[in-house]
Amino acid sequence: MAKMRNWSKGLKDGNRPVGGRDIFTLKHVKYDPTTNTVDVDRAMRSTLNSYLLDNQHKISSGAENIFYTNLESDVDWYPMWGGIKDQSKPENRGSSGVYRPSGRTYSDLYIIEPYGPPTALNGAVAYSKPASMLGNHSVYGQEIIVAEDVAEDDYIIYQLYYGQDNTGRLAYEQKLTGNELRDGDELKWWFTHPAEGHVGTSIYTTVLLVKGQEDVNESARPLLVRPSSIDPLNHYSKIYLRVFEDKELAFKDDISSHIDTDGLLGKHEWSEAIDGNNHTTLHDLDLQWLTDDNGSPLQWNNYHNSLGTTDLCIADLTKSDTLHDGDNQLITDEHGMPLLWE
Repeated sequence: MAKMRNWSKGLKDGNRPVGGRDIFTLKHVKYDPTTNTVDVDRAMRSTLNSYLLDNQHKISSGAENIFYTNLESDVDWYPMWGGIKDQSKPENRGSSGVYRPSGRTYSDLYIIEPYGPPTALNGAVAYSKPASMLGNHSVYGQEIIVAEDVAEDDYIIYQLYYGQDNTGRLAYEQKLTGNELRDGDELKWWFTHPAEGHVGTSIYTTVLLVKGQEDVNESARPLLVRPSSIDPLNHYSKIYLRVFEDKELAFKDDISSHIDTDGLLGKHEWSEAIDGNNHTTLHDLDLQWLTDDNGSPLQWNNYHNSLGTTDLCIADLTKSDTLHDGDNQLITDEHGMPLLWE
């Protein structure tokens, strides 16, 4: 037991010595000197913010997404991924039970006031509200106006739950302390990583005020903030967000017929889409009709050249006419110059 007491000197909660519950926890933690690792025999659960790899990386819940933050560059990295639904349910055993791999793309940053501007000088409302995601949003921070005093050692905690109240699944959490605020002060709060969700998702958001400590206790309550001037029952907030879109990824097999012999994608290799029969309509590899300047479809005709052999040419197209695709977009070479028929 002497070694356990020495080890426990570093396992303190304030000035509380290690007790019975800690000993029970330590039964499932073992140091292996052979591998120089600490091993556990139970599943480990962390907070939503975050799992840290020393001072270099952290892994965080971004509500619907997961972010991998490089603490050196302060960049939140996110994966390209697919998904598999619960295969114990018969309805998920077909193609609808798999999400094809996709990548997320983002718009420029928007700054919005979802409930309108704040009231001018006074008023107070609790920051707690059920809502639905108004779009595919990636939220990076918010600005609110506090309507009560906040001490420097108080904690302000932003929470996002799935569902219409705080009995749902807690999906996102941010904590802020070290700010001495007075009634009427603006608080611009940049989150440590984004919170994301798809349009229509039911959520409940709240900002809690916890006096003098970090842990949420019975005295914790929603922070009083300025209401919206449009609806005094809603809190005012200015939200910093981007709109995202999930786009399916294409594998090499999906696009192999669109790649030319040089391994380049996007060239119009028309001959691969043409069987050479008389008056066959000309398409590019995306099977869009190729048209002349007047919008008429181009066709192949048999043509006898000066050597007496048969070539293919485009009917009713004169030298130096430009080529357009079915969307009337000018077809250009790899340098951006219009292709001409010669």
